[in-house]
Amino acid sequence: MQLHTENSSVRFIAISLLVFLAVSFVGYWYWSPYYAADQIKNAVESGDTTKMSKFIDFPKVRLNIQRQINNQIDIKLQEFQQMPVSSHIQLVDRLVRDLITEEGIAALISGKNKLSKYASHEEHGQLKDVVPQVKDDEPCDVEVEKKYGDDFNRFYVTLTGKDEPEDKVLITLSREGFFFWRVTNVLLPFGA
Repeated sequence: MQLHTENSSVRFIAISLLVFLAVSFVGYWYWSPYYAADQIKNAVESGDTTKMSKFIDFPKVRLNIQRQINNQIDIKLQEFQQMPVSSHIQLVDRLVRDLITEEGIAALISGKNKLSKYASHEEHGQLKDVVPQVKDDEPCDVEVEKKYGDDFNRFYVTLTGKDEPEDKVLITLSREGFFFWRVTNVLLPFGA
């Protein structure tokens, strides 16, 4: 009789441990994008661009921002009833390559630095470097909203300026493996 009680006790402990581990696994799996978003925020605030860059898929982000800028240029050219000119592609390529760096993404995510203007240097008809002029005088007050997308493999962080609520930056994180998340897209606020 005592053997049956000890066996039941061991079985109860084993089942409880398995349930605890399963709930912990599912809980961390669900919570992991919130943790990744907080890690990115902490890296940006501390100026640790190396840590932040581990959470960003730069080739995907560059390609997506390049497409957004090209689409905006085409829209603006069509508004002026001009045919889209392919020469802007070289400028956009250079702009995206030079601005979508660890420091550029950190400035965009933090809201502390606004890129006020871009200076391109032209020598002998060819573009040289695109140099961002960074405005670092005052931090921008930003509201942050975090939520899952249509499935559990996409997570969205929306940054909204309190002074300009129509200017929203949507950051998309995509799941890689069970627990790791990386930024794969940043939708810029082009305005109307």
